[in-house]
Amino acid sequence: KNKTMTLTAINDDESNNGIRLNRPTIKTVIFDVDDTLYDVGTGFTAHRNTDGATNFMVDKLHFPTKEEAQIARNEYFEKYHSTAKGLAVMEADGKLPPLPTGITLQPPGRTKRFDAAELDDYWSTNLDFSILGGPDPACIEMFESILSKNNNNNNNNNNN
Repeated sequence: KNKTMTLTAINDDESNNGIRLNRPTIKTVIFDVDDTLYDVGTGFTAHRNTDGATNFMVDKLHFPTKEEAQIARNEYFEKYHSTAKGLAVMEADGKLPPLPTGITLQPPGRTKRFDAAELDDYWSTNLDFSILGGPDPACIEMFESILSKNNNNNNNNNNN
């Protein structure tokens, strides 16, 4: 299914009959990018949900094989629709494999084996982002336009 996302920057003067609104400056826009800003047909989602997830589970959570990791990941993903949430619940359920002999949680005092920030870091350094095909000039132009309009509106508000 193709998804279309449209963002529109609204000039306060045009949208409010010339009444200037004092709005905070937009400094950050956060997107849930899973299949939102890229076409699922690139194969990136499948890559993240198979090799990306299972390699993390083997490398960091000590699953014995990628196959066992994939089975566990799929079971929890079906319930929670999120690899990170699934792994957190899997740990709470006691379903992670035991730590290998001689391996301890680091840093000392750590009580949870799974940390979503570690999954994010692992994915950011181990996933093949080239699958996505590189930057989308139209998307970049859209965001730059929104930023420019937002900055112009805030400059105008500061001058009044």
